[in-house]
Amino acid sequence: MLITNEKELEYHCSKINKEQFIAIDTEFMRNKTYYPVPCLLQIAYSEAAFAVDLLSPMNLECVKKILKNKKIKKVFHSCKQDLEVLSIMFGILPSNIFDTQIAAQFLGFEITPSYNKLVEKYLGLTVSKDLQFSNWQSRPLSDVQIKYAIDDVVHLYQIYLVMNKELVAKKYLS
Repeated sequence: MLITNEKELEYHCSKINKEQFIAIDTEFMRNKTYYPVPCLLQIAYSEAAFAVDLLSPMNLECVKKILKNKKIKKVFHSCKQDLEVLSIMFGILPSNIFDTQIAAQFLGFEITPSYNKLVEKYLGLTVSKDLQFSNWQSRPLSDVQIKYAIDDVVHLYQIYLVMNKELVAKKYLS
């Protein structure tokens, strides 16, 4: 689902405030610009997954509160660019971050394991990254682009569940 209005966004934010963790990803453009242009923010939580159209005019304060909430773990994969986008958008960095790329190294993966490798190992799926560099500023987004973007956080959410169990069992989270 693509969210383009505050009412829908606030509904999901109110649900997220009760979560222990969420999966987050961003889509942005960086063509002929020094700073990235934020286009989508995808979030998955226990009840739903959605993408927020960052080019639609709406108040994102409820998202900022979630990012600042230390009680909610924010799960990313290779979060450097996502954090840059969020910092530009909100003027803050999220608190309580879990990066699956870093965690994977504790579980025996090579130095910088790709998202695709984690999806394959933990979910038994093959993910196409063909749309990774599509034009995220173009509107309307296609159904295929929206599905691609949301699937990333759906898989990330599921990967975290499995990885976390492994890390706990090996006593690596301390």
